[in-house]
Amino acid sequence: LLHSKSQIVISLGAGHSRRNWPAQAFRKVISDIHSVWPEIEFLVIGPHSLASVDLCNIFAGLARTQELIGKTDFRLAAELISKSKLVIVNDSGFAHLAASLKIPTLVLSAHPLDADPWHLHSPNRYHPWGNEYIELQPLHLLSPCVGSCQAPEPHCIKTITPEEVVTATLSILEKTRRK
Repeated sequence: LLHSKSQIVISLGAGHSRRNWPAQAFRKVISDIHSVWPEIEFLVIGPHSLASVDLCNIFAGLARTQELIGKTDFRLAAELISKSKLVIVNDSGFAHLAASLKIPTLVLSAHPLDADPWHLHSPNRYHPWGNEYIELQPLHLLSPCVGSCQAPEPHCIKTITPEEVVTATLSILEKTRRK
């Protein structure tokens, strides 16, 4: 496995499918960041439940990228996160793990900005504590959602663009480079 402070961990998966940003969008983010910082190494992790040939093939052929979906346990994921420069993650427990390890975190939330700010899934209630983080959220609830994204599959979260994720990632990387 790659172990360097120029590595970014991307963690796929979340407690509910609606909170999973599309893997194809993560691929575009990796490709776009490599065009700016080709030395960055990416480790793509995710639970066994997401391990499939189709999903794993999405990341095939990307330079300096290791696909580890379904190949890490919690201990190894924690080790990889602890040695990374940044974690990009769906709204999941790994966002909080990265925060506890003081690793800058970019969280992709399915909870739209115009949704109920104190809903159970709102980042106002449950965002990473104790570290630098950016939380990207959809701008608006999509029909038929009310109060929060309620779709059974990725829905509102799909309106977050790869360009927004790349911009936020580069912002965090620039800040950490200056430290």
